Amino acid sequence: MAYWINMSSVVASSATVMVVCWIISLLARKILGKPTGDLKSHEAQQIWLASIVGSLSLLFCSTFWNNATETETYALSTLLMCLTIWSMLSWDYLPSAPANKPVALVGSLPTRAKPWSTHVQLANLTSFKSHLLF
Repeated sequence: MAYWINMSSVVASSATVMVVCWIISLLARKILGKPTGDLKSHEAQQIWLASIVGSLSLLFCSTFWNNATETETYALSTLLMCLTIWSMLSWDYLPSAPANKPVALVGSLPTRAKPWSTHVQLANLTSFKSHLLF
């Protein structure tokens, strides 16, 4: 039983490194200011290289490594916090409303934004429930 509890920390930490790779690639695309289809091959390679270097830097960080090998809630909480950040960045990539349609400022979100909003809220609240990092 203790083996599988330790493995849950390992799996959560591995998933955190993967999500950090996604976060870095989203941020790099946002910095370039181009949609994915308009990227040149060398720009896409630079984005993925930056993502891999950044996530490997996290992987070999001593604090993260210690949290990955402990049987505590740190790994799960870090994963959920990274999922929250990734969801917010992915939500930002949604196409904006057309200029001829008014957007309600209070009361409701557009239908395409509701799943992202729900995911951000769920991951954030679960992160707080798991372990308070902030």
